[in-house]
Amino acid sequence: VIIVPMGGVLIDQMVKAEPLARYAQGGGEPTGPIVDNVATTFDCSWTNAVTPPESPIFTCPVHAPISQRPFDPTGSHHNLNAYDFTAGQGVPVVAAHDGYIVSYHNTYAPFEYKDGSYGNNVVLVATDPTTKKQYCTNYAHLLDVSSVVISKAGKPETIRAGTEIGFVDTTGYTYGYRGKGKGTHLHFGYQGVNQGTPMVLPP
Repeated sequence: VIIVPMGGVLIDQMVKAEPLARYAQGGGEPTGPIVDNVATTFDCSWTNAVTPPESPIFTCPVHAPISQRPFDPTGSHHNLNAYDFTAGQGVPVVAAHDGYIVSYHNTYAPFEYKDGSYGNNVVLVATDPTTKKQYCTNYAHLLDVSSVVISKAGKPETIRAGTEIGFVDTTGYTYGYRGKGKGTHLHFGYQGVNQGTPMVLPP
């Protein structure tokens, strides 16, 4: 495990030796129904003096069925501005907007369960073009993060919407219909302006 300072935040980085080729798109454990049991918020601290690029959310991070929506009173999202997308293990995840990479975590093995954790995840920051205030998006429970995430994290280097940033899995604090860590999906969360208003997904 290598400890890497990124914008003042210590991030664990361990690139797993097992190749991604093992995880065919759409493969892995059966999906839904999914209960994403994350009970905490993610860190949205951009400490670099350079202002993140202005960008709205204009790309879906993955095109897949939605299993939970923001502030869903019947699931685990009752206090989270986040979506869960049911998708197979290894399906690519892309940035939903232009932005800088605040941080990432990449130490979990496939399907690895841990209470209170987003598992392998990526946090992006951008500036809302209307309010001129910063917001962050979180891409959680990943199999792995992409090489562009590792190379640009904590740096004022823009990645564009649609850039591949990781791959779907179920690492961290998740439940599926087969139990802990069973049910591959993407958790896509939001923090920032209008926090109490459900995030609107692009077409």
